[in-house]
Amino acid sequence: MSLALIFRNKASPNLFRNAVLTAIGIPGAVEILICSGFFQNHFKGSHFCASQEGNLANKLKASGAKVITVGVHNASWKAAFDAFNADLSANGVAVTPRLVKSCHWHAKVFVVSTNRGPVFAAIGSSNFTRNAFSTTPPFNYEADVLLWVPQARGASVVINEITRQIEPMDIIRAPYSARRNEGLTIRNRLVILRQQILDSSE
Repeated sequence: MSLALIFRNKASPNLFRNAVLTAIGIPGAVEILICSGFFQNHFKGSHFCASQEGNLANKLKASGAKVITVGVHNASWKAAFDAFNADLSANGVAVTPRLVKSCHWHAKVFVVSTNRGPVFAAIGSSNFTRNAFSTTPPFNYEADVLLWVPQARGASVVINEITRQIEPMDIIRAPYSARRNEGLTIRNRLVILRQQILDSSE
């Protein structure tokens, strides 16, 4: 299996958050790409900091990976995006922010790469906001797709870790068929996705 669809219908556990935090620890990670329309760090006076949720900043620093962030949806979220990146940097994370010229960035994508290329991705509806990334109510009902390279060391551990936390009805697991996807492997697909994101931002 190399594909899973996860559903969030309760405040905790937050499967998206847990997948992200666990995937940061994949052995040999050299780059982590974080794309979100909304990065909530002190947005409009809020005390919530996505960069500190679940010890995110320290986990990113400990990974030693280069971090690339991409956003945002509209100009009103630019300050929160800047604050997210500033906090990562202040915590010792090597972060490179990228923006979409016309804003309206709404894709939610998280990709972990090793020297051999991307090995894990979370793609879906969850932003880096309090309602989507924390574990307390109120929360957003979310659905996210997880893709991973089964042969990559540590990639399957992410799925095994979150699977044991949930009810069977909250996850759909399926195999990935390169034959049915233009002959492209999961890694090939993630390489293309990563490049499309970089080509869409600067």
